[in-house]
Amino acid sequence: MKSIDRRELAYWLALAFHLPRARVRDKNALVLRAAHDAGLSLLELIALETEELPAPLRSLAPLHARLLEAEGRVSAQAFVVDRLAQGELELVPVTHSAYPRHLLERLTPGKAPTLLSVAGDVALLREPGVAVSGSRKAGPAGLCFARAVGRALAEAGFTVVSGLARGVDSEALEGALEAGGRVIGVAPEGIFKTRAIRRREVQDGRLTILSEFEPTARWAGWAAMRRNSTIAGMSRALFIADCVAEGGTTAQFDVHRDHGLPVYIRRGPGEGRLMAELAARPGAEPLPWARGLVVLPSSLGGATGPQRALRCSVWREGGRLHVTVDAPDSSAPGEILDAVRTELRDQSVVREATMPYTVEARAAEANDAPSVRELPAASEPEEEDPLLRALATMDGGRATVAALCERVGWPATKTRAKLRSLEESGKITADRSGRAHVFALLNQDESPQVARRSQLELLSG
Repeated sequence: MKSIDRRELAYWLALAFHLPRARVRDKNALVLRAAHDAGLSLLELIALETEELPAPLRSLAPLHARLLEAEGRVSAQAFVVDRLAQGELELVPVTHSAYPRHLLERLTPGKAPTLLSVAGDVALLREPGVAVSGSRKAGPAGLCFARAVGRALAEAGFTVVSGLARGVDSEALEGALEAGGRVIGVAPEGIFKTRAIRRREVQDGRLTILSEFEPTARWAGWAAMRRNSTIAGMSRALFIADCVAEGGTTAQFDVHRDHGLPVYIRRGPGEGRLMAELAARPGAEPLPWARGLVVLPSSLGGATGPQRALRCSVWREGGRLHVTVDAPDSSAPGEILDAVRTELRDQSVVREATMPYTVEARAAEANDAPSVRELPAASEPEEEDPLLRALATMDGGRATVAALCERVGWPATKTRAKLRSLEESGKITADRSGRAHVFALLNQDESPQVARRSQLELLSG
């Protein structure tokens, strides 16, 4: 992305977020006319006196005058620009070549965000993706579908667009990334408040986070609803995995349909009344699904027919292990078996030592349902505790309660209760000599008393 002068970025922040009662329509009109009709950058625009404005900009003279008077706010925004640079975060103005053209065209200059804050590869924003939406408190079927459709979209080459909320949004994001795909996350708060910017996939270039809000803005209900339009502007279609109450999901449906975009509604086991109602609305396209792989509708232009890739999925239900395989005609039995083994290992469903199984798969035609074979359930591997995993990745295996809350995303009450349980079981030790309690992993060769003494010596030394 072409770099922008630091002072100009400070003016962009002031224009976008610190001119009270100024309408987005007028802000965008001022800078877009200046860029396209007069060939002026924002710095060149503010270098002019209001009386010197070119003819196309004279109707916006009051807004220009207010921007010139905002010098104090601009100085304060210079610190925000520095913080963004330190975090390797980008600011993308509406006039910049990196600004998504489809977002500007779909929302129109009257409603498109004036400024985007971006973490990750800005180039990922060039093409619209496919959005997956649903309730935060979705049922098991909805969550399973969300992850499956995220994987299917990624395998078909689509970028998944996620609202970064709990529940369906998170499952679709994880499914796409697990399949090696790419995700655009549209944040409902400022970029500094978005935890997802710290994910490894952001540095890898597979996850790009954008925010249309002031960088330090906290989450708010109105912001979550406003970003629905941006999600629609960044996508070419919408899949709804589950809807358990009127709110963000139904609003997302309405926004996509208002823009004439296709909306696919999951139909099948586990759907509730609202899902049935959404599927009956004009413009909705029902997508039957029971379990396992999601076959993308042909109207989306996804990977269908004999050229699609071999895919399989694994899940546990009713004490049995289920494997679903969707294989092209050309797939050899050994290739199918290798794919199932890989999926079992990737999903951590069974241990390597407990993998004697047989798989029956057939080459599915383009419109056939995938074949299913039930397998005996294997023993579940013991999951590592999130707090122990977090401590293992922190400096010296030591952390305060506040740091652990931030790392695992738990409230303080839950974190403290779990820490007490781990301490009582002899897995961690705690130092309470200072104002902040410091917890550390317990070496398996040490007793709790020895570990606590060595920990105190380390802190005091």
